[in-house]
Amino acid sequence: MVQIHVKQSEERQFLYECPATQSVDTVIRDVVSIHSLQTRIQYLYIEGEQLSLYGPAKPHDNGEGQTPEGEDASSSSKIRGPYYNEDPSGKRTGDACNAKFAEALRRTLSEAEAYVSKNQVLQKIPLELGVLKDHVLNINGAVMICYPMGLPNYDPVQQLLCGTFKGEEPFDPDTAQLWWAGKELMRDKKLCDHTGKNEKTKIIAKLQARGRDPPPREPVSCRYIAKSGR
Repeated sequence: MVQIHVKQSEERQFLYECPATQSVDTVIRDVVSIHSLQTRIQYLYIEGEQLSLYGPAKPHDNGEGQTPEGEDASSSSKIRGPYYNEDPSGKRTGDACNAKFAEALRRTLSEAEAYVSKNQVLQKIPLELGVLKDHVLNINGAVMICYPMGLPNYDPVQQLLCGTFKGEEPFDPDTAQLWWAGKELMRDKKLCDHTGKNEKTKIIAKLQARGRDPPPREPVSCRYIAKSGR
C-alpha cells in the first residue's frame, strides 16, 4: 500500500493508505472526506467540551436583547437547572447536564480527538473513513443522552453534527487538487502513474482548492538528506 502523508498544517495532518493502482480521483475524494471529518471532529472536541461544562449555546443577540426569532437573549429570567454552571465567556446558558452523562460525553470526545490527532502520524496509523464516521455517530449519541430534548439549531455542536457549521471553507471533492513535490496529481490518471508501482512508496501531499496558487513544497528533512548522501 502506498502511504500518503496529507499535511495541511502542523496540527492538521494524517496518513492515508491505498494501492498504487488506485485512481487519483478516488484518492482525492477519500482524502477530502477524511480531512473534512478530521476537521469536524476537532471542532466537535472543542465545542463539545464547552457543551458538557456549560450547557447549550445562548441564542444570538441582535444588540437589543432580542434574537432574530424574537427570543429573549437574557437568561436571567429563566429557572436554573440542578446542574447549573455559569459560563465565564457568557456564550452558553450554564444549564449543564447530569455530571455522569457529561463525563461520558467528554470521554467520547477525547477518544475521537485522539483518533484524529497528529500523533497518529508519528505512530504510523492511517485514518479510515469508517472509523471517523463511527466516532461522529458516537458523539451524536452521547449528546442525545445528555440532552434528549435536542440542542437548539444555533448551537455549534448541533451545527457540526448536522453539517451546517460555518467554519473553514471545505474542499470540494469534485474540484479539489492534490499536490506532491510541486506537481498536481492528475485525476484522470492512476496514483502509480505519478509515484511508480512500488507499494511501499511514501509521499507527503497537500490538498488545494482549484484556482489557488500551488501549495509550497515541504522542505526536505535532514534525515532524507543524510540517506541521500550515502
